[in-house]
Amino acid sequence: SGQVLECESSVVIVGDVNPGAKIVARGNIVVLGSLDGNAYAGAAGNSESFVAALHMNPIQIKIADVIGRSEDKSQLEPQVAYIKEEAICIDVMKNGMFENFY
Repeated sequence: SGQVLECESSVVIVGDVNPGAKIVARGNIVVLGSLDGNAYAGAAGNSESFVAALHMNPIQIKIADVIGRSEDKSQLEPQVAYIKEEAICIDVMKNGMFENFY
């Protein structure tokens, strides 16, 4: 926690992002663990970027210029956050879901 990771492309984190930590990527962010910190995908303005995590409980998510927050209830299933109708939408990951992103 307290660390900032900035990437010029997409990034995959193997492990947890703890509260106080921040991930900033020009592309997508995938967390193979718990996302409890801040995530900023599409930092170059790409509104088609997404944030995915096995356990989604971020303090804040930002994709391009849209800021959102996860619900206060905890989900046990992997989730993905993306922009839909100018708002951050968080859904449970399903087979074939990522075919719609690119």
